Amino acid sequence: MKRDRATGRAGRETEPFAIIPQDAMQSPALADAPHAAFRVLAILLMGKAKERNGLLACTDSYARTYGINSRDTVYRSLQTLRERGLIIVTRPGMKMRKLPTLYAVTWWPNHYRDGKPLDRPEEPTRAYAKWKSVTSIDQAEIESHTDCRESVTPASGANGCFIHTDLTNHARKLHTDSREYSKNLGMGSA
Repeated sequence: MKRDRATGRAGRETEPFAIIPQDAMQSPALADAPHAAFRVLAILLMGKAKERNGLLACTDSYARTYGINSRDTVYRSLQTLRERGLIIVTRPGMKMRKLPTLYAVTWWPNHYRDGKPLDRPEEPTRAYAKWKSVTSIDQAEIESHTDCRESVTPASGANGCFIHTDLTNHARKLHTDSREYSKNLGMGSA
């Protein structure tokens, strides 16, 4: 009887699959993640059993077999997954020795560090549950910027085009906050 590649149990062999629990799938950390990051996470988990957590890897050449052809996309996605608390690095990669970076997902116990088995698995951190998207942060928590004229400039999402009131009439025609006419400053009248 063959062993199931995904679970490691004896029985009928099945196609490998990626196991992502429902609480991780519904968390803002993964629900708001870019599609490429989700695909890279699925590639990391493809056919891996819980007991191998800490040995997960996704190199650009491996990702190519799943349709991600950009090295930048792979590494940017891995960084996004780390920032959102979905994965942790268990061994940094070493280019000179051709060793890939190894990862562990944070919803399973981690069984490996530096590519070696641990005596006792590390408990799952579930750090993704603490991650908040910028849109879910209360607006009062976002810092605002004041300039020397004491007028408030929002940190993000300025609506419309605001004209500086301390400029001469001629300069007002040329200079707006949308920078539409900024390149004409000092070039004569428009």
